[in-house]
Amino acid sequence: MATITKQTLSLDDVEPDNTYSNCTFTVSNELIRINDVVFDHCQFEQSNFDRSDWGYVEFKGCDLLNATFHKSYLSNCKFTNVQLMRADFSM
Repeated sequence: MATITKQTLSLDDVEPDNTYSNCTFTVSNELIRINDVVFDHCQFEQSNFDRSDWGYVEFKGCDLLNATFHKSYLSNCKFTNVQLMRADFSM
């Protein structure tokens, strides 16, 4: 597992089996499908994650305030010290 630190990347560039630490993620241009990744203290410029697919993803110390995950699929995901105020996981 590689660790990518302090980079600005698109969510489209996220690859499995990596840890992203203190990275900033720009808006995705495609449907989001992310598996086997750790986001450690990362920032997300995107707040609309509707219809996304997350498997075995760990969020540590991230800010997901006001994020929407309508009709998204989250499997075996872990949220540790994540800001989720007003995040919407409804169908």
